[in-house]
Amino acid sequence: MSFRYIGSKARVVDTIIDRIGSPDSGMFIDAFSGTGAVAEAASRAGWKVHVNDHLSSSAIMSFARLVSKADVLFSGLGGYASAVEVLNSLKPQRGFIWREYSPASSQHCSVSRMYFTEGNAQKIDAIRSQIREWRSREDINQSEERVLIADLGHVDKWRSQRRIDVMSMKPRKLSAVLS
Repeated sequence: MSFRYIGSKARVVDTIIDRIGSPDSGMFIDAFSGTGAVAEAASRAGWKVHVNDHLSSSAIMSFARLVSKADVLFSGLGGYASAVEVLNSLKPQRGFIWREYSPASSQHCSVSRMYFTEGNAQKIDAIRSQIREWRSREDINQSEERVLIADLGHVDKWRSQRRIDVMSMKPRKLSAVLS
């Protein structure tokens, strides 16, 4: 998983891991996890890792970088690939993202926001609504919810194609073993 983030330690992560050394009986706590680059490197180095960030989107993205296949079986939905397939097949719906972050915003304010096309914004709203519904029905657990939100949160894949309507989520390759 890769995304740009002001303050990211991705370029200096190897130096950081060299400085902290090999794991002992302790734990690596990334208290300001941001993109999760340092936490992921610490996990790969063998540390047991906990992530935290005041910005919930960062905490979710960091968590998703570290999650193991064993933690996100999506058994209530027939597996991860099936969950993504269902999300990709949803009909677009008008919601918060459509209203606030697409040209539809001009209907209620003086600015026409162009973060997403109206179609992409409606697709994002539909996917987020479905994830919320699955969680409320307990079809997915909190870890599975976070993975799906993180996948949806890759805004660059939606924004870079802003002239193309109705993008699709792409299934991630989940790591077999991470702490």
